[in-house]
Parts: sequence; C-alpha cells; structure tokens
Amino acid sequence: MPVERIPLSEPWLTHAEQSAVAETIASGWLSTAAPMVDEFETAFVKQLGFNASVSTNCGTSAIWMALAASGIQTGDEVIVPALSFVATVNPVRYVGATPVFADVHEETFGLCPETVEPLITPKTKAIIATHLYGFACDVVGLRALADAHNLILIEDAAEALGTKVNGKPVGSFGRFGAFSFNGNKTLTTGSGGMLVGQNADEMATIKRLATQAKIFTNGELDHFDVGYNTRMSAIPASLGLVQLARFPELLAKRIAIATTYEQAFESWFRGCPPPQNGMIQVPSYWLSTLRLPHPEKRLALLAQLGEAGIEARPIFKPLPLTQAYATTNQSNSVPVAEKLWREHINLPSSGTLTEEQQIKVIDTIKQNW
Repeated sequence: MPVERIPLSEPWLTHAEQSAVAETIASGWLSTAAPMVDEFETAFVKQLGFNASVSTNCGTSAIWMALAASGIQTGDEVIVPALSFVATVNPVRYVGATPVFADVHEETFGLCPETVEPLITPKTKAIIATHLYGFACDVVGLRALADAHNLILIEDAAEALGTKVNGKPVGSFGRFGAFSFNGNKTLTTGSGGMLVGQNADEMATIKRLATQAKIFTNGELDHFDVGYNTRMSAIPASLGLVQLARFPELLAKRIAIATTYEQAFESWFRGCPPPQNGMIQVPSYWLSTLRLPHPEKRLALLAQLGEAGIEARPIFKPLPLTQAYATTNQSNSVPVAEKLWREHINLPSSGTLTEEQQIKVIDTIKQNW
C-alpha cells in the first residue's frame, strides 16, 4: 500500500471554481482585456480594503512593477530582508539596482527599523518589507523610518493575504503592496498576483504599463512608453473571483489549522508575535511554523516526515547564503536570519488538511523529535 501523501500547501478548489473556468473558456474572452480581469481587481479592492489595484501574472511581477513605477534603476540601492523567498529580491536585479540585505527580527521574522536604519545610504531609494508566512513585520515602524528618510516602502505581502495590523490589511501601509496567488497560497489563481497602491492615478498608469503601454491615437495603436506584459489574463481572474468570494472560509481554515498546532506544540509553535511600536497584528498563518527543540535533528526529522508521506520543509534559506546572492558585495552579517533558518520548519497547512491528517503530522513529529 502506498503511503498517503499529506501536502505542505495545496489549493482548495470546489465545483464553483471549475464552473467559472469552464464558463470563461466557453466565452472566448481569454486575454488580459477580458472583463473578468477588471472585475477581479475591483472586487479585490472592495472586499479587502485597498485603494487601487493592478492584477499581475505572478507576485514577482507585482514587486517588479512597483520598483519600475518608483523609478528604481542602476546605481540605486534597495534594502531587503535577509530572510525571504528569492522573489522578494530578484526584481531589484531586474531593474538594475543593488539589493542590500538587512537582518530580521526574531519574533516577526521580518525587517524592523533597528536592522534597516544603519544600512541607509545616499544611494538607498526603497525598502522592501516581507510579511513572512502570514506574520506581519514592524510595518508601522518601517513606514515612519521610510518617511523620515524620504524612501519608498514596498510591502511584499505575497504570503500574508488576510493579515492585519491595527485593523488595517498589510499591503496598505507602504506606497505599494504585492500579493501572490500561486497554487500554494491561501487564495489561488494557479499563478498570479496583485499590486495595490495608494494613488489611483499612479495605479492606472501602472495598469497601462503592464499591458505594453498601449494607447490608441486617432484610432491607431500606439505606445506611450516601454511597457511590460505582466497583467493577469482571464482564466486566472475567473478562478480568483470565486476564491475571493470564498476567502473568509479559506482564511478561517488556515487559522484553525494553526490553532490546533499551537495547542499540540505549545511554546514550540510560532504564534502571534508580541506588539511592537504599538503594533497589534492578527496573522493569517499561510504556513504554520514550528521551532524545533533540537535544531540539530532538523534534517533527520524532515526525512522521517517524508518517509511517512508528510510534506514539511525548512523555512527559507537566508538569501545571502544562496548561490545566487552569496557573492553580493555586503559586509554586514545576518545572524538572526541564520538562527531562525536552522531552528524552524513549515508544517502542512493546506485548506484541504483533514483532522486525521493533522493528528498524524503532530504524532509523527512528537515521536521523532
């Protein structure tokens, strides 16, 4: 008998999503010009409390568009967290700028003013702050720091849809916020993303830039700038509309899964971080995260979970330690990011996770740690 597979994070889809995609295919509207693309953007803003949005083909493109629209270019520096998925920092290279890695806060896994401020130079133009695994970083303090130094704050909220700080959604504190709807996210469109922003006129310009900067002059196609081809198309948008309507249910399941893990593992579970700078957060727990009592056994534990059919993984490797960025010219160390990486793993958190499956995960960990 094959071992049952318990995935780390798989999409939770129903007949409603299947029907929406089938209807879109039947309509013949498949491009970025399809009406459901605008509908998804409008519904996203209205339901989740943002000012304006532009859908993208992935979360990485959302960050890329934010940097491009901000005029970040060769010779500029952008401060980024050492602990994040590589999609946070790759777009900095896309626009020719230099990423500067800052260490993170042990409680939030994210940037804080104390780690960022010493790295600000005359070349610094922006800060990208990641809300990792559904935890919010100190976005209140970072916003104040960015304002004090006339820097652009971009929130990488790819993993934090539904996370709130002082009652406001993450992604709404910076000039821009970027979300991902990859197949493993709480809300999925298969692949896709969303860029939100404060200024509706600026976001309208970005929307045109994301569709090859197309305009029509005297009835003829023209282009007002060098554009991009990064906007979402119809099929992902139709999927997103259904997932958005279900989002309260999708979010509640992730939180319920986290609550069960917290009850089982108590202080080893990474729960809601304590307040910082008057910041009270409500995490969305995209991936539940466990601090191992014996970090030296981390890889052995992951192997044992794998043998039991349970997909778990280490948290992200600090970016300065990856092959892609190990040669980055930077002298400051990131000891907190390295410590967190060695101590933590992500646990199965799919919306499809059953009670029996979660019990198996918990029991297997307790038997082997």
